[in-house]
Amino acid sequence: MKVNIGIPILLLVCIPLCAKGSIGNPPTAEQIDKMASAAWKEPVTSIDITLYKHTIKPPKSVEEIRQMFENALEDPKRPKEQLSPQELEQYDRNVQLNVERTIKVQETGSKTKERIRIDGYRQRIDSAFGWPEMTLLKGTPPEMHRSQVVLGPDTSYNMTYINLGDEHKGDYRSFTYYHGNKSATMTNNKKTRWAKSDIMDFARLSSCFQGVLGVSDGTISEPVYIPDVNKIEELQKTGLVANALRLTITPEPNAPDSRDRIEIKSDEYSCGIVIICDKNNYSRIYCMEICNPGTGKPLYIKQFSNFDDQDFPHNATIIEYDANGNLKNKEIYTIEKVELNPILSKDVFEFAPPEEYEITVIDPNGTSEVVRPKGGIEGAMLKLVKATKEKDIGTLTELLGNEIWQVRLRSLQVLDKFLDRDKGALKEAAAILKNDEKLEVRNEAQKILNRLESNDANDVK
Repeated sequence: MKVNIGIPILLLVCIPLCAKGSIGNPPTAEQIDKMASAAWKEPVTSIDITLYKHTIKPPKSVEEIRQMFENALEDPKRPKEQLSPQELEQYDRNVQLNVERTIKVQETGSKTKERIRIDGYRQRIDSAFGWPEMTLLKGTPPEMHRSQVVLGPDTSYNMTYINLGDEHKGDYRSFTYYHGNKSATMTNNKKTRWAKSDIMDFARLSSCFQGVLGVSDGTISEPVYIPDVNKIEELQKTGLVANALRLTITPEPNAPDSRDRIEIKSDEYSCGIVIICDKNNYSRIYCMEICNPGTGKPLYIKQFSNFDDQDFPHNATIIEYDANGNLKNKEIYTIEKVELNPILSKDVFEFAPPEEYEITVIDPNGTSEVVRPKGGIEGAMLKLVKATKEKDIGTLTELLGNEIWQVRLRSLQVLDKFLDRDKGALKEAAAILKNDEKLEVRNEAQKILNRLESNDANDVK
């Protein structure tokens, strides 16, 4: 999920959660009916959404960042002490590159664009990453400049994450496509589940009322709540819900004619949970705040706006704090488009990487194996480079028949160097391509044949 910072986010400024309020009267029957209607509205079981997310976290020190990447990049089988001077230089450079990149991203926050498709337990997330303009390793021979990447409707995705299996049944099948380096990974390992998005919660904001008005069926993983007449009657009589918490509904002071303020807390504390919603449609929740009743400091603030006719918010800000009220994480969402309950093809979640992608399989024990080498022009060029290093004439000759014309051309050029003393073999190689469909290849083959013919004529003289 990603954010376009250029699009203004309309946020509701909520009344501080810790403000001491009066106990108030129990909710009316009309208000409880509106809560019930919102709580058990038509369920959303699938979604197709494209969005932008801007994530801001408390900055880490340079030392913390460096230590993080040193730990991540060091090979436990070959500690730094065993590296050659060249390997150690490369290791230090990689660490420094990541440190500089992370510091730059900290200044602006991370920005991503995602298309998320969810159907039940199946998820697919296609992600693109935005970057600020940056110069890495400045003033050094390997200095690197990275241009700014601005996310928008035409931005291509960098990665794809797919969860196919139902983890509640022990099926952890998941896939990842790395589009930049044309590789794919498939796994059935619990520790390497990739796709995980909570965006469906945006379509279920008012389901929080189910716990107030209903009772669970006892299911642990995905409990189902049904309305409880006794709880509803008790709420209307006394305003009390579970664990001696009191629920009150009053007009929202900032917009008394259009919004209601629902507060749930114990009489012993000055704060608890505040929900601000549309006065006539409790499915439209504009703000949710949860505080630590012991300290009075916020734990979560969730703000929503720009609802469509399906009561789905197109702007959101989610802020999380630690126990002391310090910022842990802030996410700002802008929705580009969304479709609720679409019919999603099974093909969306199947493992089907392009033919040129390298495929790696990770078994349940975490062991990885490349089961298909990289194909396409990149894979063929890797094969060509290996054959060139090993002076593998057989493989180079085989590559003359490759479907990619650049590979055929380069293979012939390499053979021209290696077969300078075997004119017969070189002539045969050039003859294979003299009628090639690609002009560049035909010209190279003809050039070699003309040169060989000229040399033969000179030898006769």
